[in-house]
Amino acid sequence: MRTIVIAGAHRSLGKTTLGRKLKAELGGRTELIKVGHGKDKGKEELLLHSTEAAVRLITDRRRQGSLDYLIIESNTILRSFTPDFCIFIEGGGPQQGVEAAKEQPPKKSAQYARERADLIISDNSDLSRIRELLLSSRVFEGSEIPALCSLIESFHKARCDYFRMSPGCS
Repeated sequence: MRTIVIAGAHRSLGKTTLGRKLKAELGGRTELIKVGHGKDKGKEELLLHSTEAAVRLITDRRRQGSLDYLIIESNTILRSFTPDFCIFIEGGGPQQGVEAAKEQPPKKSAQYARERADLIISDNSDLSRIRELLLSSRVFEGSEIPALCSLIESFHKARCDYFRMSPGCS
């Protein structure tokens, strides 16, 4: 089982949206979990309220061998667990609005998560390197790479279109 963490600077960035899209793209033997606060709203992803519970679940899933991929939405899990691949999302999200996102300080766990990221999605991301990063990670199958590149590029473009960000956002 390969593990992917999706972390971010703020709440409401699109982490869950990206996780769901990755899950759909990677296929049926993929699970998405969230680690953090909030209420379980009956969504498709499992919500765990502690890092310890998440680490136990990861250990159990590895032992069971029933998954190809486990996608984990969390910053704090990175203090207890090293994933095979980590994506970090910068900036604000649609529910916050551009001005509110600029004013909101990053989560305390954000800098630590950012430093551990294999791929950082921001308004000035070098999208030409996505294929190279995915290939060099040895996490994804070669046949999955083109669709994953397209998915990440479209996610980035949708965020840029929403925020009408700086010229570096392409």
